[in-house]
Amino acid sequence: MVGPMDAFCLEGSQIRSSAGGDVIAENDHGLWHVEQQTFSEVWCESEMRISFVEGTHCRLVAGTFRRFGCVNGVASFDGAVFAVLDNATHMWKRVQGGDEKGVLCCQSV
Repeated sequence: MVGPMDAFCLEGSQIRSSAGGDVIAENDHGLWHVEQQTFSEVWCESEMRISFVEGTHCRLVAGTFRRFGCVNGVASFDGAVFAVLDNATHMWKRVQGGDEKGVLCCQSV
């Protein structure tokens, strides 16, 4: 278990403390590596808002959600698929309702 944390970002195959911040977890071949432990999925339960960061641009996308999960390059919020990792660009892309892409950031509310 890692936390508690006020924020984290999915940046490619890594979970970071912020966009460009310290690496908290790294995904390799479908497994998350966190503090010398290995997990097949990552879950977070906390009220949060979601934004995408691309370069210096940050856009609030949605919120408030209560549960986050990430398995095999698919990020879900409250049980619904929200974004997928594009392995070619290493950017997260919103699945429905917009064209947002980049680093996917989660902030507690």
